[in-house]
Amino acid sequence: MQRAGISTIWLLIFTLALLGGIWTLTKTQKKEAVSGTQATITSTEVTDVDGTVLTAVSSYTGKGTATRRFDGEAFTHRVMADIADPQAGKFYEGWLVLGKAGDANFDFFSTGKLEKKNQQYELTFTTKEDYPQHTGVVITEETASLGLDGIPEAHVLEGQFQ
Repeated sequence: MQRAGISTIWLLIFTLALLGGIWTLTKTQKKEAVSGTQATITSTEVTDVDGTVLTAVSSYTGKGTATRRFDGEAFTHRVMADIADPQAGKFYEGWLVLGKAGDANFDFFSTGKLEKKNQQYELTFTTKEDYPQHTGVVITEETASLGLDGIPEAHVLEGQFQ
């Protein structure tokens, strides 16, 4: 009689453990599905984020990404680039460009100096003004002694927002 009782207890423990595992797995799958839905909702709420890939030009190597976003109050432009350190006496500078050289509406402005963080060069530019027509992104190598003089030098990476 005792053996039957012990077997029943072990069977009950096994059944409860199995049901608990199934319940946990089901709950985890539902949570992942909900998380995926939340991510989708979040990404559709932020419809004004543009991104582009930056590719190396001329004899330079490397790659990067750039984003831009205007939330109604602030324009934020970010660059992350995997490029070699600049030559001695040089630094990297970011630019946003409107049109193409030679066009009547051609315009560009500096978004600042890229800083090295965790083996990557990064830039964050923020202003209250929106720049929806400035779709070109350029990273240049500049002469340190000239500083941020507003004159682009050697193009290193380029990309285009859609």
